[in-house]
Amino acid sequence: MYWLRNLLPLTICSTAFAAAASKGGVWQKGKVCNVTALGGKRDDVPNILEAFSRCGKDGTIVFPEDQNYWIATRLNPIVSNVVIDWRGVWTFSDALDYWRNHSYPITFQNHHAGFVLTGDHITIEGHGTGQIYGNGNAWYNVEQGVTQPGRPMPFVFWNVSEVLVEDFTVKDPPLWSLNIMNGTNMVFNNITCNATAVNAPYGTNWVQNTDGFDTMDANNIELNGFTYQGGDDCVAIKPRSYNVRVSNVACHGGNGIAIGSLGQYLEDASVKNVVIDNVDIIGYNKDMHNAAYIKTYMGGRVLQRSYESAGLPNGGGWGTVENILFSNFNVQGASAGPAITQDTGDNGTFKGTSLIAISNVAFVNFTGYLNGVSRAASVSCSNVHPCYNIDFQNVDLLPSQNATAYGNVTCSYIESGGVRAMPPGRKRRANAEQPNNTNTDDEGRPSQRRRQSQDNASASDASEDEGHRAPSSTDVMVKKMVRLALSSEYARLPIRRTDISAKVLGEQGARQFKLVFDEAQKVLRHRFGMQMIELPAKEKVTITQRRAAQRVEKPSTATKSWMVMSTLPPSFRTPEILPPSKAPTSFLDSTYTALYTFIISVITLSGGSILEQKLDRYLKRTNIEQYTPIDRTDRLLQRLCKEGYLVRNREMDGGEEVIEYMVGPRGKIEVGESGVSGLVRKVYGRNAPAEGEANDDFEAKLARSVGSRRTVNQPTETTGATAVEESGQNNRQNRRSTRNRGVGDNDDADYRG
Repeated sequence: MYWLRNLLPLTICSTAFAAAASKGGVWQKGKVCNVTALGGKRDDVPNILEAFSRCGKDGTIVFPEDQNYWIATRLNPIVSNVVIDWRGVWTFSDALDYWRNHSYPITFQNHHAGFVLTGDHITIEGHGTGQIYGNGNAWYNVEQGVTQPGRPMPFVFWNVSEVLVEDFTVKDPPLWSLNIMNGTNMVFNNITCNATAVNAPYGTNWVQNTDGFDTMDANNIELNGFTYQGGDDCVAIKPRSYNVRVSNVACHGGNGIAIGSLGQYLEDASVKNVVIDNVDIIGYNKDMHNAAYIKTYMGGRVLQRSYESAGLPNGGGWGTVENILFSNFNVQGASAGPAITQDTGDNGTFKGTSLIAISNVAFVNFTGYLNGVSRAASVSCSNVHPCYNIDFQNVDLLPSQNATAYGNVTCSYIESGGVRAMPPGRKRRANAEQPNNTNTDDEGRPSQRRRQSQDNASASDASEDEGHRAPSSTDVMVKKMVRLALSSEYARLPIRRTDISAKVLGEQGARQFKLVFDEAQKVLRHRFGMQMIELPAKEKVTITQRRAAQRVEKPSTATKSWMVMSTLPPSFRTPEILPPSKAPTSFLDSTYTALYTFIISVITLSGGSILEQKLDRYLKRTNIEQYTPIDRTDRLLQRLCKEGYLVRNREMDGGEEVIEYMVGPRGKIEVGESGVSGLVRKVYGRNAPAEGEANDDFEAKLARSVGSRRTVNQPTETTGATAVEESGQNNRQNRRSTRNRGVGDNDDADYRG
């Protein structure tokens, strides 16, 4: 029962834990290790490494929430099959000389690392409080914008696979915040990276090289829900990164979203199959340089002066960049829009020589404004490998917040017809006095390859553009609402009211929620055949939950959430017509769907809740880990809880901790009574009774088992809300009797008669 041991909270031994906490150290019970801080800026690394040594394989390591650990020496634990319950804070020491001389050296760009994690099957649960505090201001104040060698990266994944990190923060990193170097099959949810120089003069960047999320030598990486504030790349996809998906990102300051730099060294620097979706690019501290861009080094070798080059020439790398999608960007005050540049490091003699071929790149749905620059987008590729299949769709960026005309564009070193649908500098209002853009490059010379220019636009295009109006603020919010809904559903995450306020409405649009929501519903229904369905609130089942609910006089609308469902009739919702909503493959997604339907059915037929031990027995009996391509059972249950299919409740009953699972809000809507009934009928080889047909004994028992209060002989359609309410009432009636059943009770009852 490995996964159960991993997830058992340690409050059952609170007395012993309190004794250990008072003096600091490692407290172990079975394969669970609690680490408590020594305090007084004493180095906690030896105890942390001891915990990883004892419980880092097939175990759980806990850093409690009220603990602050002093990280005074470098560390590189190697783990396997571990859960890190990370609620406390690791604080890097401010001993700059130690870190400059003892951090782990990393060849790439002459960087260093302080904490390196290596291993496989790693789960890190930050719970919103888990944090690495890099003590970055100790570095920012000394270097004041000029990075010196030896700054340690505070969190590096080196040679890892099968990793899940959730609800975690990196604050004030000395260098790159969170870096993957050789990682496979990694998922990051709800990550925050913040680098703020408190003493820097306004408009001055002292937090250079504090990237947020970087990947290199990485495959199958997913980042969903990321907030960054700093002075460099918000997200940087670096060499040999494949199959990367990033969604729901907010970048405050820095360089936006980058593919690169690539080609700095004499090696393959390919990047393929990357999706960046639903991103807010927001100016901060007069420092928001880019929105989304691809940058590669020139093909020649040029000596660079920065410490990152270690006194060696850079450039000359090769490779392919292809299948890249940047979509749904809201830009507020960046210095540049979407761009491709392949001359990084050029000294003026190697322009257009990059050995990296770029193709199949799309910039889709860019709205907002730039920071007073006229060029909204640019493509400057390689004369050796001219770009092709570069698409721009709905790129509507104003030069400034109050501008009356859209920005212009430039292109160079592209294949004939290689750039499609480039925005032609459209105007919101006719302005005969505004000169046309000549589209020359930075040196004022005409491009050596095909260049797209406003001067070549046809008269019909010009007259059409004069009548073009920028979308209203409501239109923009509706578009963003639709994007948020679709991207959230793709990731199987709820569309929370708080997310709508932060990512769609902003400060000025809070009063327009109903209008924006209703218009977004119309778009979803008419264009996508979908609609948002409100999720039911979680049931208050424990004493603590019920008491908290009683103290609230009026339920808050801020806690509401929705999911997206198809509006197609049930007969059309077959896999052949409506495939699973999320891949990598339809097989994996169908397997996942079958598993959560089975688990929800087991819970429903058990009276609406099931003890953790009993659910474990059911899953072991089905050999779930051996015969399905799904991850470990504990990770499966964590994922189901996070996505809202299940709810995990924990309470004390007579001094004993009781953990049980119930059906979550998404499970009630997506599977519900009809899904459970359908599964049972499938197992028994039965068909649903026709409309108006009297129910037989089987159907009567089934209706009682799933908690239905319908009249047995008169089946009717039940709305989602009604079904949820009835199910909740039935669950509360049966929970106590279910909980009191012993381990030896019969688990083979198919349904209650």
